Amino acid sequence: MEQEQQAGPSSLSAQAKRRAPTGKRRDGPKKKKANRACAHCQKAHLTCDDSRPCQRCIKRGIAGSCVEGHRKKAKYLLDDDELEQLKRKSSIPKKSAEPQLVPIPCNT
Repeated sequence: MEQEQQAGPSSLSAQAKRRAPTGKRRDGPKKKKANRACAHCQKAHLTCDDSRPCQRCIKRGIAGSCVEGHRKKAKYLLDDDELEQLKRKSSIPKKSAEPQLVPIPCNT
């Protein structure tokens, strides 16, 4: 007991660090990820399975619309034509959603 009291606050913080969890720990088997998520799971950023319809879509009652999700092609794999199309799309100015405010001159 005397050694614990003499050790001081630095040893207490070291003990607390050792006991503190370093990350999320789960009991049981790890979920197997699908090769490609369905469109719904992909949009929701949730784990999907390889069966179609997937279990999540079956539970939600949207099994009829459970289809493979779309993956964008990496930019470094694009052909020159595809790269030009992408550049043209990004250079087109987008219309703002908010209406433009026009100042009204007041006569005073």
